Amino acid sequence: MKKAFSIFMLILFLGSYSWAQSSDKIQEAKVCFENYVKTLKSGDEEKTKEYWNKEEKERYKFYDWQLRDMIFRKINLQGLDYKIEKIEDKDQYSKMNVEWYYPEERSKVIQKDTRYFILENGKMVGANPIFVLTKDWVKKESKHFVYHFKTNKHKPDQKLLDKMDNFYEKIVSFLKVDYQDRIDYFRCDSATEVGMLFNMEGSLAQCDIINGVAAGIRDFVPHEVVHIISLKILPPEEKRLPERYLDEGLAYYLGGSTFFSSDLLLSWAKTKILKDPNVSLNSLVQKTEKYQGNEGAALMSSLVKFLIENYGLDKFKRLYSLGKTYPMDPNSDDRRKETLESIYGEKMDVLEVKWKNFVLSL
Repeated sequence: MKKAFSIFMLILFLGSYSWAQSSDKIQEAKVCFENYVKTLKSGDEEKTKEYWNKEEKERYKFYDWQLRDMIFRKINLQGLDYKIEKIEDKDQYSKMNVEWYYPEERSKVIQKDTRYFILENGKMVGANPIFVLTKDWVKKESKHFVYHFKTNKHKPDQKLLDKMDNFYEKIVSFLKVDYQDRIDYFRCDSATEVGMLFNMEGSLAQCDIINGVAAGIRDFVPHEVVHIISLKILPPEEKRLPERYLDEGLAYYLGGSTFFSSDLLLSWAKTKILKDPNVSLNSLVQKTEKYQGNEGAALMSSLVKFLIENYGLDKFKRLYSLGKTYPMDPNSDDRRKETLESIYGEKMDVLEVKWKNFVLSL
């Protein structure tokens, strides 16, 4: 009886010790985040690095991917406040759910983050989900890629790596851009897993174009690689992102989609234009969200093919390079139309007729 009581007390002690350790990690993650935000708001970029892991700081210019998204969306970080919704302690990291809002509009959430914290040199520091969740993955390198995979089931053979390298070189040559970095490609098991790596909903394939990282549920998704390489068309010194109809259209034109080739997409575009007289170039350019799914992909792909093959790559790159500098500007839709007409020297209705005739002639 005495021995049983001793074992019970030992279990109770170890349990409480484990809880205390877990509680300490959570508290340290919270303090790390609070100090990180204070330092961000002070504008001291060097000081912020103290609260992030060493490997990602050395590897990425914008090491906090979720903060970077705010910067590109022109969100005023200094005016934002936040609320920590939940913190969980896992074996190798702590996970935090954060909501950002302006103090005068507490009910309006500007952005939702899932943030991760790991123990490094005795203190908790920030990390991106892809860094934390793929820590134990295996990798194999080629000339232009670092291929990450979990098990030998997805280990790439040399034929696949050669195919990826050849595609990389083909796109760099076609676009006439200087892209020399290796691209990290993560072979995932599911759409849910792809989404988790990028702090988003499930996705068959996804990429971080600025940091040169792609993931997909297939051995290779060329579409995402086009997105990454084509970013080099944009002025490097300016915080711009490409217009969606051009960015997606170029990736579909040169890389197809996750499951469909670019030729099949063009076939669908032809069918759509034949059957639907209401297809509008003006809508495709200014209200891209009107065209969803495979039909939207098909139309955007055919438009980019039309612009490049009829007017040349240089004009297309001029249009692409302007990108989005003020995505929240209510007049940005009108500027898309004006910019397109200015660069190509023709009115939208004339371009629409020529585009449709081009697609129908394919």
